[in-house]
Amino acid sequence: MRYILSILFLLMSSSAHSVTDKTGTINKVEIWGGVAKARVCDVNNNCQDFWVNLDSTVGKAVYSTWLSAKVSKATVYIQGYDDRDPSHPYNNSSKFYGMNFY
Repeated sequence: MRYILSILFLLMSSSAHSVTDKTGTINKVEIWGGVAKARVCDVNNNCQDFWVNLDSTVGKAVYSTWLSAKVSKATVYIQGYDDRDPSHPYNNSSKFYGMNFY
């Protein structure tokens, strides 16, 4: 039992390190091959890219929301994960998970 708990703890802690987030404004939105990508930059111009597949209704809604946030220059908080995963369509971009408007 102790062995199983140790493995679960290691898996949970390793996944926590792969979460990325950024608060700022969306400076750039682009589409490439069925994938939308947004760049969020803070006031110091430190930026993070996020991506979402456009294959689903959710992906299309996220893309639309990104466009609205860019046009309105709203401050957003976006969270994603696995920004270094080589299987993702963009290196150094996080797979979109969720967002808030401020």
